[in-house]
Amino acid sequence: MRFDSHLVESLLLGVVLCFGCAVSPARAVAARPACLATPSEFSEVHVWTPGRWTRLVGPLRFAEVRTPADGLHRFGYYRFGKPGAEPLVLLIGHGAVMLSWDPAMLADFARCFDVYMFDNLGIGRSRFPDEARQKLATLTFEDMADFVARAVDAIATLRDRRPHGLGWAMGAKVLFLAAERHPQRFGALVNAGGWISKPEGTGPNPCAVDELEVSNPWVIASTTFRVSPSQWGWGKALRAFRAQLGMMARTSAAYLATWDDREAWPTPGQRREQARASASAYANDLGRIRNPALVAYGRQDDRNFPFPGPPGAACVRGAVPPARCSAGRECWWGLGPLDDYERAGELLDNAERVCLRGFEGAHGFPSQSRSSFIPSVVDFISDAETISCEEATKSARPRAP
Repeated sequence: MRFDSHLVESLLLGVVLCFGCAVSPARAVAARPACLATPSEFSEVHVWTPGRWTRLVGPLRFAEVRTPADGLHRFGYYRFGKPGAEPLVLLIGHGAVMLSWDPAMLADFARCFDVYMFDNLGIGRSRFPDEARQKLATLTFEDMADFVARAVDAIATLRDRRPHGLGWAMGAKVLFLAAERHPQRFGALVNAGGWISKPEGTGPNPCAVDELEVSNPWVIASTTFRVSPSQWGWGKALRAFRAQLGMMARTSAAYLATWDDREAWPTPGQRREQARASASAYANDLGRIRNPALVAYGRQDDRNFPFPGPPGAACVRGAVPPARCSAGRECWWGLGPLDDYERAGELLDNAERVCLRGFEGAHGFPSQSRSSFIPSVVDFISDAETISCEEATKSARPRAP
């Protein structure tokens, strides 16, 4: 394990929290969508157990997709929530599996949507059953994106519908590429912390990819999800760290519920090859996106900035974040070499509806700002916000002939 100043700061935060010094000030609560106002069995759960997690997501289901080269590919998925509501597909980020979703977030989404979640191609319950090493070695981002579209077709209860999609981190990049290549299969898209940029000249930050290769989740949480006290102040750092600890405690219920199901967990080889596929891919060509798109980011997400250089470049420790993340200024994480907000909107000029919105927190902001993030997603997907957003929105634009 590599000890550095980031881990030391995180350990100090943990000590402070253990002594009860982190008292969050009262915050005004925005109006919540009607579906979230209706309580559920899980809406007030504070301690998650394996049994509660299993009752929420239900049984593991299976479907098969047909790939051009490999024939039939069997994958597992969960379906839960409101069967008659709008469908929502969740896609997790790099190195993680669907067990890694915060159960509290899943419970909120289940009150509003018909929810589906499955793993990215080649990992967890979407693993290759045979010749895995060879197939993983040739896995591309295009393969992963096409798999998402085919999986939507393969699930009988989604086949005749256009589900909305929410991707977190790398999952958002896969989702948006799937929508670029198969726009007719999806409704509204939500990018939660996935980077966006011009399609040429920008790859993923190799330092962030290196961090995600660490197998210890506490080390990952202390680096990619931290809010630096020295840069952002101890108040924001304590709130973010406490929220992240809560998320990790809740997520442990899913791993305990599947403790003896080793196929559900990612292997080091799967994580390594997924990192290779991610590091070798440029940003999506977002000029081709036609679907409504909400691009959400963490205002203090200064550890995972995109890398203005060729894909696959080596990590340089101590690299300076973009100007927007320096000196405690708010991060526009995911905007690549662009450092001004107005130009960022040009990346999605062709989308039907665009909203760029920032939330308090680092890369784990969906959990760190769950009380504001979830209602924003619900409002956006339900078309409640067609004109205005917290920071900026582009309304529907005429299409070029």
